[in-house]
Amino acid sequence: GIVFTPILLLAAVVLGAVSWFFIFPLFHVEYEYLIVNKELDIDAIYAQQKRKTVAKYDLENMDLLAPLNSHRMEYYNGNTQMRVRDFSSGDKSKIPYAMVVKGGNGAEKVLLEIDANTAESIKKTYPNKVFLD
Repeated sequence: GIVFTPILLLAAVVLGAVSWFFIFPLFHVEYEYLIVNKELDIDAIYAQQKRKTVAKYDLENMDLLAPLNSHRMEYYNGNTQMRVRDFSSGDKSKIPYAMVVKGGNGAEKVLLEIDANTAESIKKTYPNKVFLD
């Protein structure tokens, strides 16, 4: 078919070029977390070039922040009705933290890949809501 209709070859090349520049960079995503004035901003960085704010959470509305495999998360991990938003790398060797936040649409579980220093600094502000075990 390509020999008889070179337009298909041209369409395939154009589709490949469009995919290379616009679709494939979306598969390499890193997340950056900023905590300013009791608000957590989550930015997605696509292909180390393009930054976009994907979520903002008021930490005053946080119910719990703990490692995902913590015993404190058992109730929330078993709740299938809760909305889950994953802002972690998906690396199996790293255990993400889970933050349960109440919002306008009910509670949602947010998966974050924060380090121990960041969790400790949030714990200083919200000692009854943050658990490091």
